[in-house]
Amino acid sequence: MSSQKEIEKYFLRFLLRILFAGTILIITTDFLFQEHFLQYDAIVDFILLAAVLLSFLLFRLGHFNSSVLVITLVSLASMLYQSITLPQAATMSFSVILVVGFVYSILLKGNLRYFMHGVTLTGMLAAFTWQALHPGFYHQPNSGEVITMGFTYFVLYIIISYSASYLKMQYDTLHEDLKLKNSELLEKTYEIEAQNEELIQGQQNLNELNLNLEKMVSERTNRISSQNEQLIRYSYNNAHHLRGPVARVLGLIAISKIEQSPDFAFLFSKIEEQTLEIDSVVQKIARELEENGLQS
Repeated sequence: MSSQKEIEKYFLRFLLRILFAGTILIITTDFLFQEHFLQYDAIVDFILLAAVLLSFLLFRLGHFNSSVLVITLVSLASMLYQSITLPQAATMSFSVILVVGFVYSILLKGNLRYFMHGVTLTGMLAAFTWQALHPGFYHQPNSGEVITMGFTYFVLYIIISYSASYLKMQYDTLHEDLKLKNSELLEKTYEIEAQNEELIQGQQNLNELNLNLEKMVSERTNRISSQNEQLIRYSYNNAHHLRGPVARVLGLIAISKIEQSPDFAFLFSKIEEQTLEIDSVVQKIARELEENGLQS
């Protein structure tokens, strides 16, 4: 609605500028080329200029409808006055009134628009009634010519006003539809942006989880590799310590088999010593494994 109002403001601003320039030009022409400058038409021109300036002021202050009413009502009253008092100005005056009706149809809305059309048509009816009662003053042979001209202007006014109102309503409807569709598109855009943010956040969380998992796997792999290396190192180092006593036990067993009457007490004593040494080595290995966290 704001953009639509901006278009109407632009139209009114443009119209007021045109009226200001046109009124200044007319006043300047009358001053240069008319012998009696301060006549009725010049006074009307100054009234129109004052109305344009007042309408500009109201427009600047934000009173849109008041600005429209000031310039159109003063123009309407001036043209109706000229159509009654100046015979030669009747055609031009009613042409301006047609433009006033067009302005109503474009810039006003609702009941105010219909009310102003009613005021304008009533003023035209009064002006043509007066002309029909005094056809000679307006250089018409009889009232029939005035009635024909009045009917023509009435029809033209209705056609122009209705066409302008219809086009304006179609424009307003189209503008509202476009505004609604644009609002729906914006909502969809916001939804898509929110979904994208959720997806991006989910992807970031997944990436962080993957990094953590990779770090955990890497740390565990490194720890297992280190443990394996330590186990291999212990197996090599401790195999040497176990190999001596085991070899000696095997030697003692071999001696017991070779001799005819072996001294079993001596042999068992030596085997016991070697077995205790083996047990000592095994306990040592167990303690080292436990200290280094290699035992389950």
